[in-house]
Amino acid sequence: MQTAYKVHKLINRERKKRGLHHLQWDRRLAKLAFRQAKYCSKVHRLVHSKRYAFQGGENLALGGRHFNPKAIVTCWMHSKAGHREYLLSPRATKAGVGVVKSRKKTYVAWAFSDEFTIESLHIPRKIRKLIQGFATFLNR
Repeated sequence: MQTAYKVHKLINRERKKRGLHHLQWDRRLAKLAFRQAKYCSKVHRLVHSKRYAFQGGENLALGGRHFNPKAIVTCWMHSKAGHREYLLSPRATKAGVGVVKSRKKTYVAWAFSDEFTIESLHIPRKIRKLIQGFATFLNR
């Protein structure tokens, strides 16, 4: 999980350089990404999931045993297959990363969502909590 979170932090660093908002780490998406990376390691190739249709997407990467977080993000940022566009999408709000090392290879999946959450808005934490409390009150 440490490698996965480092990848996430590096993605947010790339986004910040370009004036884009921070992506929230999402445990559910990280779990989905891990399962996809695990599946890819099982079948020994990169296979895209169909789970993310209409609410986000995923990037996959395959490298050697020493495929580190910086190399993973660099690979996606230099990709001509749309990986960079996904990483830098202003519509993305949250993401998770899964990394699996198997048979001298590293399989990586990055899952993101563009579903709206209050966390995706850039408003102070105190005001966010106030809004969430009010929403809870209304839903009683």
